[in-house]
Amino acid sequence: MSDIPLKSYAALQKTFAADIGGAANRKAIGEVYHGCREFLKQAKRENLRSMIPTKDYFAFRIGDKLSRAVNAKQFIADESQWKAFDAAVAKNALKRFTPAQITRIVYSAAISFC
Repeated sequence: MSDIPLKSYAALQKTFAADIGGAANRKAIGEVYHGCREFLKQAKRENLRSMIPTKDYFAFRIGDKLSRAVNAKQFIADESQWKAFDAAVAKNALKRFTPAQITRIVYSAAISFC
């Protein structure tokens, strides 16, 4: 695995508690997300079988390594959504996003690290 997301995550861990909702943390989370997205470009998506009829999951595969299950309806592969969300948070303008959109954006940033 590329060490870029890991280094960004380590830096985030050191500073996160100082200003949980602050610009520096959002920037660090964005860097981790970007690094993960770059790493995942080399991965193949492998559909997983779900026992829940309304849920669709996949995993990222690189060689013999498989990521944790990713909810296909929640995951957004487009990093521009994070950038728009980050800009809206900075301007205190989250009303333009629905709760479902916010959930998908935050889920995508979080699950991309797994």
